[in-house]
Amino acid sequence: MSQLHALVLGLLLFTTSAFADSLPIVMGASVGTAAQFVIQYEGTATLEVYALPRHERARNLPFALEEKVFPDSPVRLFHYRFMGLDPLEEYKLVVKTLEGKTLDERKFRLPQVDEKKVKFAVASCMDSSFKEQEAMWEGLLDKDPQLIFLIGDNTYTNLGLFKGVGASPSRLWNTYAETRRTLALFRAKRLVPVIAMWDDNDYGMNDGDRTFVNKEASTKNFHSFFAQHPLFPNLTEGPGISLLYTAFGHRFFFMDNRSNRSEAKAKDETHWGIDAEKWLFEALKTDKTPTWVLSGDQIFGGYHKFESMERDHPKSFERLIQATKKSVAPVAFITGDRHLTELMRIPALEIGFDTFELTTSPIHAKTYPNPWKETPNRRQMPGAGVAGSLNYAIVDSAATVGSLKFRAAVYGPKSKLLYEKELEVKR
Repeated sequence: MSQLHALVLGLLLFTTSAFADSLPIVMGASVGTAAQFVIQYEGTATLEVYALPRHERARNLPFALEEKVFPDSPVRLFHYRFMGLDPLEEYKLVVKTLEGKTLDERKFRLPQVDEKKVKFAVASCMDSSFKEQEAMWEGLLDKDPQLIFLIGDNTYTNLGLFKGVGASPSRLWNTYAETRRTLALFRAKRLVPVIAMWDDNDYGMNDGDRTFVNKEASTKNFHSFFAQHPLFPNLTEGPGISLLYTAFGHRFFFMDNRSNRSEAKAKDETHWGIDAEKWLFEALKTDKTPTWVLSGDQIFGGYHKFESMERDHPKSFERLIQATKKSVAPVAFITGDRHLTELMRIPALEIGFDTFELTTSPIHAKTYPNPWKETPNRRQMPGAGVAGSLNYAIVDSAATVGSLKFRAAVYGPKSKLLYEKELEVKR
C-alpha cells in the first residue's frame, strides 16, 4: 500500500469512526412547503427516506429521487425532494434501509420565506484537514441561522498540484466526498438550508477561469453534491452555476466567478461572464426588491495584489458600478477568498448611494498576518478589519421598500465577537 493510499484510508477510518452514528447530509435551498436534500451513502443497501412530522402522524414521501455516482467510487449521492410540507411543522428526516435498519435521523424546519427579515450565516474557505472545523461549525450553528451561505473554496480540490494544473474529474469527486464526510456541518443534528457557490479551489484550478479543461465535469460535480434544483419559483438558475434565491423579502444573487471568467487581458474581459452581468444588471434596473450580491472573491479589492473584480477585470468592475448607479433596488455585497475579514463602506460618490462589502474568510483554513500595514484599504470601516483569525459572519437583514437594514457580526474561534456593525442601504 502506498503512503498516499494509507493516508487516505486512515483519514476515512478516522472520519467514519468520529461520526459513526450519522451520514453526511445537506439540506439545500428550500421554501415554506418544499425541501431538498443530498444524502451521501457508502453502502450497497437500498434506502428508504421520508419526512416525519413532530407528532409522527403520517410519513411524507419524496416526490423525486436522483442517484449520482462516479466510476470506481463507493460514494453514492441521493437527491431527495419533498413538496406539500407544513411550513409550521418541525420534521424529522428519517433514513432507513429497506430491511428496517435506521441509518440516521435529523430534525429540520422549513424557512418562513414570507417574512421580511432573515438571519443568515456566511462562510468560505474550508480546509477539511483543520481540526478547528468542528468547533467553528458548532459555534456557527449555535447562532441559529435560518440559512447558511457557503460562498466559495468550500473544499480544496487542487492542494498539492503544480501551478497551472487543474483537478481531474476523479479528484474533484473524491475531494468533495472527503469534505462532506469530514465537516461537522453535514453531521449536525438539526439541518439548516445551505446554498452554495464556488471559488477557484472547489472549481478545481487555482485562479481558474473559463479555460479550465474540466469545467463541465466540475459543474456536474458541484450539482451532484449540493441540493440546488430549481423546483420552486423562488429559485432561478443563471449563467454557469449562478443562482437567484428570492425569500424573506430579499433577493440573493449567487454569482459564478469562474465558469465564464475571462483569462487575463482578454478582449471580452469579464469577471462573472457577459451573460451573467446582463442577468444581474437587468434585475437591478427593473425590480426594487432589496438585494444581496454574493461572490467568491472580492469585488472592491483593487487595493491589494490578489484576485478581485476591481483589479483583474476593471471593465467588468466599471460596468457593475454603472449598473448599480442605475439600480432601483438597495444593493450590498458579500465576498470571501481573502483569508481575513473586513467590512468596506462604498461611498455614494463611487457607486451612486452608500453601500457595503462584507468579506469573511476563512472558517477553517490557513490565516495570514495583517496585510493592511503594507496595503491599507481606504474603504475599510473603522474597527472592521481582522486578520490572523478564523471567522464567519452572521447577518440579520431586514427588507422594506427602498431600504436594506442589517446587522453584520463576525465571529472567531470560541464564538469570540471580532466586530459588529448595524448599517442601512437606502435607495
